[in-house]
Amino acid sequence: MQHHRATPAERLTPHEQISSSLKRLKQGLLVSSLPITDRAYAELFAIGPPIVPFLLAELDKIDVSNPERGELVPLFMGLMTLLHDLDETVSRPFIDRVLAEGCISGVESGLTILKRHHSSRFRQTTVHGIEIWEQENIPESSRATEYVSRWLSNVPPGDLAGISRLYLVTSQPTFDFAGYYEHYLSLILIVWKAGPQKWSPLNWLERFLHEATLYHEVGHHFHQHAERGQVPEQEEEAVAYSRQIMRQQHPVLWFLVRGLRIAYNVLLRFAGRIVRGRLTRPPSGAQRR
Repeated sequence: MQHHRATPAERLTPHEQISSSLKRLKQGLLVSSLPITDRAYAELFAIGPPIVPFLLAELDKIDVSNPERGELVPLFMGLMTLLHDLDETVSRPFIDRVLAEGCISGVESGLTILKRHHSSRFRQTTVHGIEIWEQENIPESSRATEYVSRWLSNVPPGDLAGISRLYLVTSQPTFDFAGYYEHYLSLILIVWKAGPQKWSPLNWLERFLHEATLYHEVGHHFHQHAERGQVPEQEEEAVAYSRQIMRQQHPVLWFLVRGLRIAYNVLLRFAGRIVRGRLTRPPSGAQRR
């Protein structure tokens, strides 16, 4: 008869197991190691509510009001995201307290995003290893998640590695963006405006823009941009990334758009010459010397 030999993990008490996984999660967040972070995060999430007091204790140790400690933002936001995933009734008062007391910009933007999302208001699925959260007030007939899944298939799998979630939300009056990438949470948000599947030029154009926006935000993730569109050079890199995939997926349309752009520029130059000629030509009644 063979006896099962317990592994080191199996010999740990529940308290020791939580402490061990939490230590590895913190290590992974601090050194930006996705393999370490993902495994420890999954272990802790599987344990569930018993880890909430441990998370609160760890979060209280981190000073997020000091702008000179920006390197702690990934650690704080990683732990905060896990807390929010486990128990929103605990995370929301904690978020409110941190925001009221004041915190550095990276934490403030991340907490504002977390606070905005209630899990009960989203349809959830996993595509290409990425959790897709589709806001419930997006009509299912719009097939938003289906389109996004198809577009993600056009992206090299390695470029998607590390993206934790992709949110599809409806537009709000305060939104001045089509999408964004949140570096510290490794998530992408797309503002979905396309209507139901019934074909119309406007819906087709909106979906075309959604696709380009998705590639743009994946480009920010690929280049690991942390400033959320505030650096022109980073925006150019994201635009170039999106342009490359759009050109591959829509070669004919891209050729037509490029042709129209060239024609438009030619017309602008021609119009400019006419205007300059009129400005520099003397009036018909003017005396010539």
